[in-house]
Amino acid sequence: MNRFPVTRTLIMINVAVFLAMVTVAGFGALVEPNPLTLYRFGGNLGVATLGGGQYWRLVTCMFVHAGLLHIAMNMYCLWYLGMLAEQLFGKTRYLAVYFIAGIGGSLASAIHNPNIISIGASGAIFGVAGALLGLLLVRRDRFSPAGRRSLVNNIGFFVVLNLLLGSAIPGIDMSAHVGGLIAGFLSGAALSAIAD
Repeated sequence: MNRFPVTRTLIMINVAVFLAMVTVAGFGALVEPNPLTLYRFGGNLGVATLGGGQYWRLVTCMFVHAGLLHIAMNMYCLWYLGMLAEQLFGKTRYLAVYFIAGIGGSLASAIHNPNIISIGASGAIFGVAGALLGLLLVRRDRFSPAGRRSLVNNIGFFVVLNLLLGSAIPGIDMSAHVGGLIAGFLSGAALSAIAD
C-alpha cells in the first residue's frame, strides 16, 4: 500500500531535479552548485521573475537545491511534516497548501531580495507547518486537548527553532521562510474552514 503518495511524489521530484543538476553541472553541485546552475535550473531571481515576466520561477525554484546537505535537510523535514499534513488535510488540500505556501514564499523572496537567487523547498515546508497550525486553530474539535497541545508545541518548536537557525546562518532566505509560513497558515486555516 502506497501511503502518503503526495509527499513521496514531491520528494521524488526534488531528488530527480537535484540528480539532473548534478549530472549536468558535475559533482561539484553535490556540495555547492554555482549560481548560474541554480538559475538555469529555475532559481528565483526577482529581477527576472517579476521584472522579466518569468513567473514560472516562483514554482521551479521550490525544486532546486544548493547541495546534498540542503536537499537532505529539506526532504527530512518534508517527509515528517508532509506525512502529518497529508493525513490531516487529505491529498488535494495538502497539495494545494504546499504550492500556495511555496509560491507565497517565492513571491516574498522575489520582492524582498530581487537581486539574490532563491532556491529550495523550505518556503513550502514552512508553509506546511503554518497550515498545520492554521488547522489546529480552526478545527479544534478534531483533536483532544492533549493531542492539540502536543502538536502545537512540536510544530511551534520546529518553526521557532528553524527561524532562529535561519537568522543565524548567512545565506538563508528568511523572506521565503516567513512568506511561506504566512501563506501556509492562511491557506491552511481557510481550507480547514471548508466542510469536509
